[in-house]
Amino acid sequence: MNVKPRSLLFDGLLLVLFLATLYLVAGTGSFGKMFQLPSSLQHMNTIFLSILIEALPFVLIGVLIAGLIQVFITEDHIKRWIPKK
Repeated sequence: MNVKPRSLLFDGLLLVLFLATLYLVAGTGSFGKMFQLPSSLQHMNTIFLSILIEALPFVLIGVLIAGLIQVFITEDHIKRWIPKK
């Protein structure tokens, strides 16, 4: 079997991300009946998810602005705007 190391790393990261997401939502909905977390961990998960959800719009705006800069502003423009010294 000839598998590239990068794809194995990517698959491993996807698995870790999936398990972390499952763990974070374990205390809510129908998952709460299958996986019982202590109340302190449920409280931590609630705070973590609320901070993450509040930060996502700003991250997406930053990615959008960075993409627009990458596409529409050339390296020559940036060199002209940055001082020589």
